[in-house]
Amino acid sequence: MTIVLIHHNYPGQFRFILKHLAALGHDIYFICDTNYHQNSSFNNVRVITTSSSNNTLPGLRKNELMSYAYRNSLETLKESSIYPDIIFSHSGFGCGFFVKDVFPKAFLVSYAEWYFTDHFYDYYRSLSCPWLSSFFTESVITQNTIRNHHSTHEILSADLVITPTHVQAQQFPSYIRDKLFVNHEGIDVDFYTPSLPKNPASNVIHISYATRGMEPIRGFPHFIKAAIRICLQHQNIIVHIAGSDRVAYGSRLPPEGSFGVWAKNLLKSHNLLDRFVFHGQLNLSNYKQLLHQSTIHCYFTHLFIPSWSLIEAMACNCTILTNLNPSTAEFLDSYPNTVSSIHHNLIYDKLNYMISNQSSHSHSKLLFARASRYEYKNSLRTLFSRIPILG
Repeated sequence: MTIVLIHHNYPGQFRFILKHLAALGHDIYFICDTNYHQNSSFNNVRVITTSSSNNTLPGLRKNELMSYAYRNSLETLKESSIYPDIIFSHSGFGCGFFVKDVFPKAFLVSYAEWYFTDHFYDYYRSLSCPWLSSFFTESVITQNTIRNHHSTHEILSADLVITPTHVQAQQFPSYIRDKLFVNHEGIDVDFYTPSLPKNPASNVIHISYATRGMEPIRGFPHFIKAAIRICLQHQNIIVHIAGSDRVAYGSRLPPEGSFGVWAKNLLKSHNLLDRFVFHGQLNLSNYKQLLHQSTIHCYFTHLFIPSWSLIEAMACNCTILTNLNPSTAEFLDSYPNTVSSIHHNLIYDKLNYMISNQSSHSHSKLLFARASRYEYKNSLRTLFSRIPILG
């Protein structure tokens, strides 16, 4: 079978779909803007990079040019007499806008990630975080509206539409929501496993925080402020931060130009820079090692797409501190180690309680048991059962 995957970044949310279908011997073509894994380990996977990665235009023009760039790549396949049986496409960037125009007979699976709503903007305007509350200007909202329209066109033309979580499904209008099939892409629970028991003789407390980018949507500034207070109070704490010093999802920037630089300047002013380890972007093995080393792992998110890293920490049986909101609720159930909102005072109080009360660590078993629900092989079986020629 011939299968095309379309995503802004390679391999993105299609990593397990790609791995499984390639291992079965299907001919795979992956069309993307950015290839973070330069060479595929499968001979039957061909990665095609479009020209739209140089597209720096705003709004409608940006999405339009991106859509045409992906169409050109699809047309090139067609000119080479390559006719896909199945196409998987991420609908968020206009990548699959012309799929059905070029290959009307292909079975199109559209990945629906997010839909921007008035409720979303009201939530962010109500925050006390100035970097977020003032970020969604008329210009940003206009660009997001255009993104909504591109997503809607592709979703309505798709044969199957998947979205990872119920909170993501709830963002879409009802006429789209009725088409959505909630199925998380999953994680590798054979890789993310609990660590061996930690050394009881060590009194060092390792607090970890892992993120794609150091940014307010993931609670980074409030975490830093809380962690500073905790380190000033407890001399045996080391804080580990994994992730890139960039904003991936949007916010205003501090005067320093990035939140990583902002954080380091703040740490220097408290003489705490030697107690914070900035690991940068870790490979998977080192990232798992960080989770295994962690005494308390922190994950925070405002109303937006929940991260894989929360489930990965759950699978490693980490003691997790997180915030309870619609983005995290379906993973947490009755888990008690949460704060009601992302604020440094609340994070500090809860961290202090968890450090002083070992009983709080036993609650990690609740999340560890739930992590198995997100095993990627089960997710793939469920997904493929919805695709007639694969099920």
